Amino acid sequence: MDQGTQHSLKVKQYETILEKRFSDYKLLICVCLSSVALLFLTLTGFYVMSQQHLDEGEQVFRLHPVFYLNALNLFLTSITLLMCNRYFAKDNYTRYKISLLSTFVYGVVFLLGQIGGTILLWRQGYTISHNTAVFWHVMVALHGLHLAGGLGFLFLFKRRAFRSLKEFATSIVYFTDPVEKLELVNLNYYWHFLTLLWCYLLVFFALA
Repeated sequence: MDQGTQHSLKVKQYETILEKRFSDYKLLICVCLSSVALLFLTLTGFYVMSQQHLDEGEQVFRLHPVFYLNALNLFLTSITLLMCNRYFAKDNYTRYKISLLSTFVYGVVFLLGQIGGTILLWRQGYTISHNTAVFWHVMVALHGLHLAGGLGFLFLFKRRAFRSLKEFATSIVYFTDPVEKLELVNLNYYWHFLTLLWCYLLVFFALA
C-alpha cells in the first residue's frame, strides 16, 4: 500500500470519527431542544389557565407591536445563517464572512429589541406582578438566554473563521475542515429552532 493510499485511509478514518462524535452532539442538542420546547408548551398552557384568574379590573395582557417588528431581525438571522451554509459549500470566503457577521449583528439587535419591548410593557403596567404578563416575561427571558448562548458560540465560531479566512490560500484549508462544517450544521439546528420557537410564541399570544 503506497503512502497516498495510507493517507487517504487515515483521512477517512478521521472524518468517520468526527461524524460519529458530532452525530452524538446533534443527538444531545435535539434532546435539549425537545426539553426546551416542552418547557415553553407548559408555560403557554399555564398562561391560558392564568387568564381565568385575573383580578377584578386587571387589564388583559396584550403584546406591544414592537415584538412583532423585532421578529424581523430574528428572521434575518436565520436567512443569513442559511446563506452561510451556501457560501461554505461554494468556498466563497468573502460572502461567508459577511453572512456570519450579519447573523451575529442581527442577533444582537434582536436581543436589544427584546429589552426595549420589555421596558415598554413595564411602562404600560405589564410587570411581573401582572397575573398573565409574568408568563410572557419569563418566556422572553428564557428565550433570550438561549439566544445569548447561541450568540456566544457564534462569536467564537466567527472569530475563528475570520482568523482562518484572511486570504484565499488559508480558506482552502478551512473549507475542507470537517470540524468547521459539522459545527456549522449543529449551529443551524440550534439557531433555527429558536426562530421557530419565537414564531410559535408570537402566534400563540396573538390568538390567545
